[in-house]
Amino acid sequence: MQYIQGLQAVISKNEYYTIASDVYGVLHDGAKPYPYTRECIEKLHNLGLETILLSNSSRLGNVLANDLQRKYGFDKTKYKRVLSSGDVTRRFLHDCIDLVRQRTKSTTTVTTTTTNIADHEKDTTDCSATMLVGNKNNTESRTITAHEFVQNHIKTGRFHLIGNADYHAPLYEALAPEMNPVSLDDMEVDFVLVGLIMSLPHQQLVNPNDRDNIRQHYDAYLRQCREKDIPLVIANPDVRAPNGSNSDGTPRLLMCPGYIGELYQEMGGKVLYFGKPFATIYRYLSSIVQQQEQQQGAGDDGRRRRVLCVGDNISTDVLGARRAGLDVALVLGGVHNISTATTASKATTVNNNDTSDYTVIARQVVEQLCFEYDSPEPTYIMDELRF
Repeated sequence: MQYIQGLQAVISKNEYYTIASDVYGVLHDGAKPYPYTRECIEKLHNLGLETILLSNSSRLGNVLANDLQRKYGFDKTKYKRVLSSGDVTRRFLHDCIDLVRQRTKSTTTVTTTTTNIADHEKDTTDCSATMLVGNKNNTESRTITAHEFVQNHIKTGRFHLIGNADYHAPLYEALAPEMNPVSLDDMEVDFVLVGLIMSLPHQQLVNPNDRDNIRQHYDAYLRQCREKDIPLVIANPDVRAPNGSNSDGTPRLLMCPGYIGELYQEMGGKVLYFGKPFATIYRYLSSIVQQQEQQQGAGDDGRRRRVLCVGDNISTDVLGARRAGLDVALVLGGVHNISTATTASKATTVNNNDTSDYTVIARQVVEQLCFEYDSPEPTYIMDELRF
């Protein structure tokens, strides 16, 4: 675990050709961009490196790219694309509906749907989900294919959406007319698509920042789902994410769909995931890098292009990258708030022109968090994303 002040220190030495960076907690805090991030993305572009933004958002990558430019000033021409958990969730659902249509021999509909899928989704990348059952101390994990999911779970053609139709319709609109969202009061459904923590009908408003309130709010509904063995499809596996700042300057954290997944796992329910730290999104990342190699060739010495991931979350960014065999730089701010938590130590050591004490403390904090999340250590740690 090496402390670095910026990516420049390791890019050329380690021959990284692709930077796969998280968005929330790395590029921005949910309200404003971090100080050096736009400059960093531009400098990487000017060096000829490919930057792919790897997000656990349940929204589609092209929508996120538009938001990044409009809200935070990130020029879409300075990076290759955004690959989101929403993208790969939609691909899985598209594969499911193709199988349903094959099953009902509606070949004309299959052809029409396929031609409407974006070019980057017309590939043979394995989009199988990771299905988890049980809590973190006793979890069963296995791969589930679209074929198995359709065979075992798609019976009625109805599903629940926990989310915002304006936000999440692109995930499922191509499933119609064979599969459609229905009222949450109708429990005769095949699965639940979770894109956002929101208030359920006939209940008081849920507080998306309060774990206990969310648990209480969703308990009865999830128990109904469990009784009927209804699987949850989690479009965003994050448990929490930065969403602006509190009055004291610390990150304000918003609970995310991954927390609903955890609650359901504890009940013994089946939960499907696609984003970080799970394998599906890294298979897609690898596919994009391989396509780039084919178009532009490998490195000067003929070796495959190396990828460096960047993220702020040990349980998703670090764990996922290391499982995929990739190097990763952990940004110490963001969701874990390590840089703020060690500010006093840093102020003392920096004023004395010696960062050694601070980096020792930061490493110890990261090591403890890696132990808690059962994750390998990151390759590098850095205060913030900067070149």
